[in-house]
Amino acid sequence: MLRATAEHLNGMLFTVDHLYYIGAGRFVILSPMLGADNAPIMKKKIKSHIDDIAEEFGLARNALVLRMGQITYSSQDRVKNRNVEDTLTQLERSAETDIVKEYL
Repeated sequence: MLRATAEHLNGMLFTVDHLYYIGAGRFVILSPMLGADNAPIMKKKIKSHIDDIAEEFGLARNALVLRMGQITYSSQDRVKNRNVEDTLTQLERSAETDIVKEYL
């Protein structure tokens, strides 16, 4: 299922985007050309692809839970001054916030 997820995600990314698998079913996509205003569109596309994967495995379209966080940086310098652990922690917090919003 993780391989199918990665293949689906890779197929929808732009050539400047990078997909990283970081274990335990977690993926990070770096999209340097994606503006903050277009990020919700990308989230919807990714969720749709996850629903497609569920169908491929004979599950209901909404059977797989997708926790998704987003971090937007205002400049390249801010990206360079971040370490991976801090960024992943911030993504986790963002994903938890999205879950809360989803259930409200």
